[in-house]
Amino acid sequence: IVFFDNDWIDIGTKGSLEEEISEITGNDDFVNFEAACVAQKMSWISKRQTTRVEDMVYCLLGLFDVNMPPLYGGGEKAFTRLQLEILKTADDESVFAWNLDSDHPEKPLKGMTNSGLLAVSPKYFTHLGQVRP
Repeated sequence: IVFFDNDWIDIGTKGSLEEEISEITGNDDFVNFEAACVAQKMSWISKRQTTRVEDMVYCLLGLFDVNMPPLYGGGEKAFTRLQLEILKTADDESVFAWNLDSDHPEKPLKGMTNSGLLAVSPKYFTHLGQVRP
């Protein structure tokens, strides 16, 4: 894996940035991400901030090895679509292990009614870095 900055300048590889990646993600096992479950991967990106909700989702397609067309304007529905695609391709039920906690007061319970079993944001995977498949 090669990482790039906002100007598409190569800033390093997974191996050369191992220490920084572990510090940012809070996970020492990031270099073994192929073996990580969906909930672990979601926890790694749970604090990532993007201008648009959809951008968060579309930057994750490669991490989860899924394909789906970008549909801007759907907001949080894009994250639901991503989880549905993950469920189609991965034999990993940890996608249901998200946690609605008090760390996210900006999203009240009443706003969660459309999500069902799926989280509306990667933020709800924040504390799940130790989940194992």
